[in-house]
Amino acid sequence: MATKVIQLFITIDELVSLVNTLIINFELKAFVCVGETQKEIKEVSDVTCDLIEKYQATKLYLGKADVSSDDIDPGDIATAKLGLIQISLPVISDNILMISDIATKTDWYEGTIKYDNKDLVVLFKKIKSVVIKNTFSSVVAKNIVTGVEQLYPDIRFSEKAKTFYCSGGELMQVGVNNVRFKIISKGS
Repeated sequence: MATKVIQLFITIDELVSLVNTLIINFELKAFVCVGETQKEIKEVSDVTCDLIEKYQATKLYLGKADVSSDDIDPGDIATAKLGLIQISLPVISDNILMISDIATKTDWYEGTIKYDNKDLVVLFKKIKSVVIKNTFSSVVAKNIVTGVEQLYPDIRFSEKAKTFYCSGGELMQVGVNNVRFKIISKGS
């Protein structure tokens, strides 16, 4: 499987701004997963914080103009076949900002035949370029039980995520309770 992922610490308002920039720059459509069960997909013309709250969304999808919400099965979202980019939305809970992912799978099988979505690879590279231009790196993960630290130069962070962290907020990956991330950058 060819999976492409960008991990980043970013606030919801910054991510909304980034998503709308991507929609305009690359002529994309946005789709939101509706409700806690995420069993419905709706196409949206403009992504806003209010819209995310209204639909209780935890994920967005971006796709080219030829994709419609009717093409997307919420129970089995075929990102590679449909050419979709999945975005897990950031959450702040108990003064902890959870990491967000921008990801896709670029290949799939039908029987024994493997297919590759080369257009999706190109789109992901373009999106990654915009993300890199609008964020910073690196972070260090610290196991709060053992004290062991590991540098992650590819995990990105936004300006507001850095402010959140520097103001006493914590950074974490969902489901990994024994690890906290620290932002490191020149001048910090």
